[in-house]
Amino acid sequence: MSSRKEGKYRFGEFTIDLERRTLTEVGGEEPLSLVPKAFDTLAYLTMRSGEVVGKDELLEAIWPDTAVEENNLSQQISVIRKVLGDRRGENRFIATVPGKGFKFVAEVTRSDDGEEAGHDSKAEPHTQKAVFRSPAFRFLLIFTVAATIIVCAYLFLRTDSSERGPRRTLAVLPFAPLVSEHRDEVFEIGMADTLISRLASYESISVKPLAAVRKYTALDQDARAAGRELGVEFVLTGNIQRWGDRIRVNVRLIDVAEGSPLVADSFDQELTDIFSVQDTISQKVLSALSPHFSAPVRTSGTQNLEAYRYYLQGRYFAFKLTPDEIRKAIEFLEKAVEADPGYADAYAAIALAYVVLPVTSDVPSQMAFPKAKAAAEKALELQKDSASAQLVLARVLFWYDWDWRESERRYRISIANDPDSHDARLGIAHLLSAIGRHDEAMTEVRKARQLDPYSRVSGALEGQFLMYAGRLDEAETTLRKELETDGGFWVTLIHLGMVLVQKGEYEKALEYLKQASQRSGGNTETRSLQGYALAKMGDTDGALKVLAELRSAGSRRPVPPYNIAMIYNGLGRKAETLEWLEKAFVERDMRMTRLKVDRKWDGLRDDPGFKAIFEKMRFEP
Repeated sequence: MSSRKEGKYRFGEFTIDLERRTLTEVGGEEPLSLVPKAFDTLAYLTMRSGEVVGKDELLEAIWPDTAVEENNLSQQISVIRKVLGDRRGENRFIATVPGKGFKFVAEVTRSDDGEEAGHDSKAEPHTQKAVFRSPAFRFLLIFTVAATIIVCAYLFLRTDSSERGPRRTLAVLPFAPLVSEHRDEVFEIGMADTLISRLASYESISVKPLAAVRKYTALDQDARAAGRELGVEFVLTGNIQRWGDRIRVNVRLIDVAEGSPLVADSFDQELTDIFSVQDTISQKVLSALSPHFSAPVRTSGTQNLEAYRYYLQGRYFAFKLTPDEIRKAIEFLEKAVEADPGYADAYAAIALAYVVLPVTSDVPSQMAFPKAKAAAEKALELQKDSASAQLVLARVLFWYDWDWRESERRYRISIANDPDSHDARLGIAHLLSAIGRHDEAMTEVRKARQLDPYSRVSGALEGQFLMYAGRLDEAETTLRKELETDGGFWVTLIHLGMVLVQKGEYEKALEYLKQASQRSGGNTETRSLQGYALAKMGDTDGALKVLAELRSAGSRRPVPPYNIAMIYNGLGRKAETLEWLEKAFVERDMRMTRLKVDRKWDGLRDDPGFKAIFEKMRFEP
């Protein structure tokens, strides 16, 4: 058998191309994101498949003539496993051999340029060694190392020490009006939202998300105090006012420690020049924080003023997380893409709004998630690096497709691309909690909370994940503490009610569930949980009254089948419970993702009918 040449090799559902240095998934069009050293490590192990490769050998091959710590190698192996979707202990591709090194355990086949996929020849260990000893491989390796050194040296000379150090931390506060009587909160928050989006795309700066700064809207807001509370080095603050067709903007970039302004500027221009004003502000901030910054500023996703105004209105309402507000947000965002069909940010915002509708508004999964997916794919078509759209697809895979492994892989890639993404950390925590990997879920949700300590959603979800992990006292303490700071957020209230129901404190639970119902804008799960609590405390008439109310409401608005099944379960009516759970499965009710960890179903877990439904969910072990 002839010795191997550089080319394409397949393992599992992946293809690695050594010449083009790409890793792709079968059926995928775009290469997967893999940093150079991780690619080199994967290539080396692939070529030595079936053999135990020592750590020293790998270090020498991947970092020739360079002294690096063994931890560097471990990090690259971890990155590879995440991108391949390999879970800890699963070892579908790379196995750790204690005390020795690593072994690529998946079968590797070769596909030459002229061969069909079905005629791949199996790789053999002795030909793997031949490849790495061949003159062609040595030339390629030397060329790659030399090119890497040249590029790194070039970047080093272009970048000063401040940019090579830790990322600068920044918060952009909602702008205030120049004249309070003419306040326009949509425009004030929207200006901050746009600048956050632009500045967050640069690796040299870590920018707090809009959710973390939305509360700082007081007209007399102390920017330094806000910066200290948010734990950032710099705060961008300003005023904005529209006068007919003109706009006036004042802006200041403040050093939180010193209190001195690094940037202070004013603009008085036509309203149509808002985009150039934003460009100028972004450039000044970047130049102040990274003096030798030379990359082009990320421009607005649109130059259409009408589309931009609709987008701002949509984003403003979407953050309120109540049914009516989210529907209103979608209406504005759809007007934005009508005005500018190439507006990627607006499509990504539509996708995000649709993905939360089934959670907050009882909209059937089959009506919302396909629309979320379509909008996210359109956003990626227009802007390939849309992180928001990528996260929406990961959520759809979790909540609608129930493809646990692929969802986790997408989340892992998002985190590898941006370790400071609060939304990616929170998303994967939700997934890990649902499939019963509670310790990992708690690690991720706490990382999310460190990234954004003021997120009401992550605070409420931490309590939920603790509850599903069986840590009820911790869950109650966490949620009660959240209520002291989140203004009685309905998601926190419903989760506290869930914890108290599970602890058997039904009367207390009902108090919080009633508050959640009032503040949620009519979310039916708040009523279903009341019905379940009434049934468990022996108030059958009360539970039946809630059940009749919800079933009657179902003729006017959708009521998730999972919520109906919950009350029947509380009443001990097994046949009806299983009937509605089966209906929830058929309709792909996103609440079915809780079936593995929701303790309400423990009394049914040995029932053959329940087992049949549970098995169809194909939860990860």
